[in-house]
Amino acid sequence: MRFLIWKREKEEHPDIAQHLTALAVELEMHQNLEVALVRAAESLDEKAKPSGKKLFRFLLSSTPLSEHQLVEEPDNPSVIRRAWCLLQRSTKMREGENRHLTLNQAVGMVLNDLCESTKKFVGKTHLKILLLYGIGVLAPLILAGLIPAWTLIGGSANTLHIALIYCGILPVLVFWLINQILAERPPLIQPPQIPLPPLTLKMVGFALPSLGILVAARIGGLEGFPLVFAGLWTAVLAVGIVLIIWVKEPYLRRKRAEEAESELPDALLEIGSMLKEGLPIEEVLNKTAKTRSGHELGKMVRRIHATRLMGEDIDQSPAGDSVVSERAWRHLQMVIRLAKRSSEAAGGCIIRIAHHLKRLEEIKQEIKLALQELTSSMRSVALFFAPLVIAITARMHEIIEKRGGGFLTSTTSGSAGVVAAFGAYSVILSGLLLYFAVGLELGDDRIVKRLAVGIGCIIALAVFTLSWMAGGVLLTFLAV
Repeated sequence: MRFLIWKREKEEHPDIAQHLTALAVELEMHQNLEVALVRAAESLDEKAKPSGKKLFRFLLSSTPLSEHQLVEEPDNPSVIRRAWCLLQRSTKMREGENRHLTLNQAVGMVLNDLCESTKKFVGKTHLKILLLYGIGVLAPLILAGLIPAWTLIGGSANTLHIALIYCGILPVLVFWLINQILAERPPLIQPPQIPLPPLTLKMVGFALPSLGILVAARIGGLEGFPLVFAGLWTAVLAVGIVLIIWVKEPYLRRKRAEEAESELPDALLEIGSMLKEGLPIEEVLNKTAKTRSGHELGKMVRRIHATRLMGEDIDQSPAGDSVVSERAWRHLQMVIRLAKRSSEAAGGCIIRIAHHLKRLEEIKQEIKLALQELTSSMRSVALFFAPLVIAITARMHEIIEKRGGGFLTSTTSGSAGVVAAFGAYSVILSGLLLYFAVGLELGDDRIVKRLAVGIGCIIALAVFTLSWMAGGVLLTFLAV
């Protein structure tokens, strides 16, 4: 229930930094506040538009921001209020350096507060991540040693009990703690919004060959550990292949969109400088398309240039499926609108907008660096350390069971069933930790989450399998 509430809150709460930066960009072009608010709302991604319009309506109605739910989440709502006051004040100033400095100050205030909020979040999250490691990695080790002791004092243990603990209770606890941490994550700047296509039967069909592993094992008469690993590899490969095939195309498009958006500030700076020198917009677009040939942004500039040569209205030309980044496309449309002014005025305005976007990109990098320690350690644990430790634990559990004369007295599957439960748990844990790492870094990025889980679970099972085999060689002397 808590997870559903968290998901709804994250969808309703706006990315305030992105929204106010978009408003500042529009105020560079339109000194009228009402026009700038409408334009800023229209410039947002489709997913962000509802929350942006909601926020801008409350800003325009002069409702005290601290009293509204949309700004209860930031650690310092007064920063948002001060930034809003500066944006309002800029509309009463004449065109000049003071007005642009005021807009820069408002954007910088919001972005710096966002960066500080991220650092505070990282600082207070370390203890909870240690607790997560304790529940996810150390608890299985402790429980593996307690099960034989439990049987010695008259308790009963079987594979069903172990599977219930390792594949039911522990994953639920880990998942609950992960979402408790993510619920406290500040509203960071989101990645490009790329739609995820529906899952089709054709995509599922790519996973059918993996069933051949289990079928071959059954036909070959394999039993015990070989059959367990055949079953694990069949299930994990099937799920992994489906996830990878599902998000392959959206992920490639997402990478191209990120490339275009990261190039946008420098491209706008280049365009603004040429316009300020008095060059006509057609020549500017032609030069920009040539200098950025082979890049996504260059393709968009070339398309806009071709549209203008055909005499079409670029404002009425939607991005469409052939344009990877709606955000970059809208900014290029904005350049064309500004070019209707004098070249020098348009160039100066575009340069100032480029500086705003450049600062936004710098903040993104600062946030990534602040979260890098958490996310890199999480991926290391998910892909290597957790499967390794759990595999060695499974081997030790097997040896203890053999030397104890079979303490799993009420089960028919014995050690093989325990290895199956441990192997499944290592894959589930790795998937959860990778889901957590992506959630920390990128928020609710469904494409990257699915890709990370699909690839990561296959790697985790490979590490578990190799570690289990190596552990058998290293720990053989214990069974003598």
